[in-house]
Amino acid sequence: MMIALGVLAAQPLGSMEDPLFGISYDTQKVHFESVPVSLVKQCSELQNRYIEAWIYGQTKTEDTKYVIISGLMNSDGENAEGPHPDVAGIAVSIHGTKCVTETADGFLWGKNARAGWNIPESVLADAASDILHRYTKAFGGKKNFLENVKHREYLAPVMRKQLEIFEREP
Repeated sequence: MMIALGVLAAQPLGSMEDPLFGISYDTQKVHFESVPVSLVKQCSELQNRYIEAWIYGQTKTEDTKYVIISGLMNSDGENAEGPHPDVAGIAVSIHGTKCVTETADGFLWGKNARAGWNIPESVLADAASDILHRYTKAFGGKKNFLENVKHREYLAPVMRKQLEIFEREP
């Protein structure tokens, strides 16, 4: 039995699509760090959103922490077919006790009118670097991860740039 975000799941949940590269993967073979319950408690927008959720990247500045997450969501409605992946994912900004969300991709483009985000490129580059590290670990190595990256043209500029640097590194 697996405990996820304070919800009990009867069995492992299977197929997922990541929010940043559009990679479909088996959650039994590819493992990202689970979102801590403390983050869910701190951010009301996360409560009751996911059955299981994972961290795909994070970074922080002197006063703000940014966490990119996604996971398997409950299906709503009478004809629901069970859990489905949150293919967009979300970025959570934590500043003191305030928590604001944006789509994961919106964060990497550095803008969020609702939150007033205008994130410096250095912070985005740090987040992109963390993302690449987490994906490499989750996919069991750089080669395995890179073989799954297909649509680079859709990536935010900072992510494309960091991916190019990453590919050149040994």
